[in-house]
Amino acid sequence: MPRPMAVVARVRPGSIAREIGLEPGDRVYAVNRSSPRDYIDYRYLTAEGLVELGVVHPDGEEVVFEIEKDPDEDLGLEFTEDIFGGPAYIKKCANKCVFCFVDRLPPGLRGPLYLKDDDYRLSFLHGNFVTLTNLDEADIDRIAGQRLSPLYVSVHATDPELRAGLMGSQAAARILDQMARLVEAGITLHAQVVVCPGLNDGEHLERTLGELAGLRPGVSSVGVVPVGLTRFGPDPDPVRRVSEKEAAVILEALLHWHGRLGGFVYPADEFFLLTGRPLPPATFYGDFAQLGNGVGLARKFLDDLARVERALRRTMRARPAAGKTRRGWFMAVTGQMAEPLVKLAVESIGAILGRGGRAVAVPNGLFGHSVTVSGLLSGADILRRVKETMNRGTELVLVPGACLRSGSDQLIDGLTLAELGREAGIPFLEAGWLPSHMVEALSEGDPRTQATGGA
Repeated sequence: MPRPMAVVARVRPGSIAREIGLEPGDRVYAVNRSSPRDYIDYRYLTAEGLVELGVVHPDGEEVVFEIEKDPDEDLGLEFTEDIFGGPAYIKKCANKCVFCFVDRLPPGLRGPLYLKDDDYRLSFLHGNFVTLTNLDEADIDRIAGQRLSPLYVSVHATDPELRAGLMGSQAAARILDQMARLVEAGITLHAQVVVCPGLNDGEHLERTLGELAGLRPGVSSVGVVPVGLTRFGPDPDPVRRVSEKEAAVILEALLHWHGRLGGFVYPADEFFLLTGRPLPPATFYGDFAQLGNGVGLARKFLDDLARVERALRRTMRARPAAGKTRRGWFMAVTGQMAEPLVKLAVESIGAILGRGGRAVAVPNGLFGHSVTVSGLLSGADILRRVKETMNRGTELVLVPGACLRSGSDQLIDGLTLAELGREAGIPFLEAGWLPSHMVEALSEGDPRTQATGGA
C-alpha cells in the first residue's frame, strides 16, 4: 500500500497552520519524520514544542515546515478522515454475526454503509463499538501505551462457546481475557449487549452481566439493547425480535441489576418505550456513558423539552403583542418508536409559539416496518409520508439529524433534503434530535421568504 496521508479539510482561522499558509487539499505525510497512521498519531506527534511537518501541496510540491510552539498547542488542522488513507486502512470486521445489521442491508445504498469497520481507534475517537476479535499484540501495546481510553466493546455474551457461535468466530471466545488485560493496563471499557431472544437472554444474560460486573470498575458500564432486524435477513432467520412480553421480563431483570449495583447496567430506551414503563430520571443514567447506544436519549429529550418550554414562555411573555401573530404549520417527521415523545414536543412548542405543529411517524418501507428508529428512515419513505399527511398550510418539514449523513443533508438512500423540498414544494430542514434543536430550526428564518427546498 502507498503511505497514508492526512488530507486537510479545514484550517482554523488564527491558527499556526493558517499562519504558515496551509490550505484545504494539502496533505500531511510526516510529523517529526514519522508517518501518522491516524488522527491519534497526529495529535501525539504534534504535542511537542518543536514540530517538523511534511506537507504535499495539491500541485505536488513537497514542503517541510519547522514549527516552534507551546507544548500541546494545536496546529489548527482538521482532516477529511480520522484514519489516514481512507477505508483501505480501517480495521475491518471479520466476524459473521447472526444478527449483523450490515449483512441485512439492501443493495443500492451509500457505499460507506456497507463498510464493516471494527477499529479500536474509531471506538476511542467516536465511541464506536468494537468486538476486539481482530486485535493483535501490537494493537494491545498501542492501546495501553497511548492510553486509548475509554473503549466501547460489543460483548453480547461472555460464555466463550456462545459468543463464538453468535459472532461466527472462534476469536470471539477470548473476550473476558482480552477485557481483563485491557483493564489491567488502565483502560476503561464500556460494554454492549445486544439481546437476541432465545439465544443470549435469560440465564446467559445473567451470566454475562455477572462476569462483566466482576471486571468493575475497569468495565464502567453495560448497555443492553434489543436486537434490530431488517426485512432482508436470511431465510430461515435464526434471530427474531424481542416481543413486548419478553421485553418486560428482560427490563425487570436489568432494573434489578441496576439497583443492586447502583448503576452499571443500563437498559436501552426501547425497553421502556416498548413496554410502556415510565422513563427513569436523569440520575438513573449517571454520566450518560451509553447515550450513543440509545440509552438515556429519551430522558435527555424530555428534560430538554422542559427547559425549552420555560425559555419559550419567558420569551413570548416579553414579546410585543404585534409579534404574536399566528404562523403556519410545521411538520416534524420521526421514526415510529419516538413518535410519542416527538408529538409531545411538537404540540407543546407549537402551542407556545402560536403555530400549528404535527408529529408524523414514518413507517420504514426500506428496511421493514419492524425497524422503528428515526436514524434509519430513507428519503423516499419520508417524502411519501409527508405527501400523504401535509395540509395546505404546511410551511416546512423538520427532519431528525440522525437520518442524515454526518456533515451533509443526504439521507440513507442518497436523497437529500434539498431534493425532498423541491419534490414536495416546501423546505425540509435538519432539526437535530432535541426539542431545542427543533426551535433552532424553526427560528432559522421565515420559510415563506426562503427558496423552496433550500435551492
